[in-house]
Amino acid sequence: MSTVKGLNASITTMRDVALAGVLGLIVVVIGSGVMVYRINENAGRRVYVVSANGSVAALALKEAVHTSFEARNLVKSFM
Repeated sequence: MSTVKGLNASITTMRDVALAGVLGLIVVVIGSGVMVYRINENAGRRVYVVSANGSVAALALKEAVHTSFEARNLVKSFM
C-alpha cells in the first residue's frame, strides 16, 4: 500500500512541476511579446532619403528636434 501512496505522491508532484513549467512558459512568451512590441513601436520611425547631396530624413510630419546626423547633412546640402 505504501508503494501506491508513493506513486500517487510522485504523480502529484510531477503534475505540479509540469503545470509550473507551463505557467512559466506562458509568462515568458507574454513578456517577450510585450518587449518586442514596445521595441518595434519605437524602431523604424525615421526614414532617410539618400541622394547625391547627402541624406535627409523623410518624415510625414515635421518634427521640431533634429539629430546631429540630420543637421550635418543639411549643412552639407546647403554649402
